[in-house]
Amino acid sequence: MKLITTGNQLAPNMITPDAFADWGPNIAKIKAPLNILRKAIPVPTLHTMDTAWEVNIKTSIELYTIWEASGVLDQLETIDPNLFDVVNDLMDEKREEYQEWVEEHQAESTAD
Repeated sequence: MKLITTGNQLAPNMITPDAFADWGPNIAKIKAPLNILRKAIPVPTLHTMDTAWEVNIKTSIELYTIWEASGVLDQLETIDPNLFDVVNDLMDEKREEYQEWVEEHQAESTAD
């Protein structure tokens, strides 16, 4: 859900059960060379753990539009209807929040 609703960037230290709980408690049982996988993530993202989940609301809205147009949300609905409902509600909230922000800024610019 976190990835779907934020479309975030990846930071190397997210590949751990603590930093990225979606990997689940069994991440330690994976035989993959996690240290090598972490090193494969581009260097500019190395220090983004604190900001990786912070996404500009306009970017989120654009991402939601792409998912709707491409059929990703339709697929999610057939795979997991409950997750689809949660994601859909969150998308609606973000769209309302963005619309309120736009209206506030339009009001400010006309007042000036």
